[in-house]
Amino acid sequence: MPENEDSQFVRLLTQNHSAIYAYIFSLHPSAADADDIMQETSAGLWKRFSEFDSQRGSFLPWAYRFAYYEVLRFRKTRSRSRIVFDDNLLDKIAETMQQQHENLNQRSTLLHACVTRLPKQDQDLLSARYGSSFSIEKFSQQLKIPAKKLYRELERIRLVLFRCVDRQLNQKRRWI
Repeated sequence: MPENEDSQFVRLLTQNHSAIYAYIFSLHPSAADADDIMQETSAGLWKRFSEFDSQRGSFLPWAYRFAYYEVLRFRKTRSRSRIVFDDNLLDKIAETMQQQHENLNQRSTLLHACVTRLPKQDQDLLSARYGSSFSIEKFSQQLKIPAKKLYRELERIRLVLFRCVDRQLNQKRRWI
């Protein structure tokens, strides 16, 4: 059954709420104000969701842009209070945050691909370790492996993954 517009909006906002809030907070680092701006941003996104075109881009950059203008509007309404950042700096921070988000998404995608290339035993170890809330000591007792050996194994796997992601990033840069 196709998803209706209301359900789609709620799903997208829920999935991206933390990222949007972090973006707002990076532009206006006051928790109380960021909460207000997030509320206004959410309401505005809801009102204008019919204008969102998923064929032209993903939800998060659209929401970032909307949040950016909400921050500017908020700053303008509060212009009598002390402003820490000027508009040029705010533009630079907004641009940097969007670039970092794109970089993290790219790295996350590459990391996922690298994990799937690991031997099954390494994948299972990663899933067991990061899928539980146990400390390394407790986890090593559960697996009946000395903690030092478990640390070394996890470090080896992390290094393999780091090199895999780094290699793929370098290959992509060569093609650009």
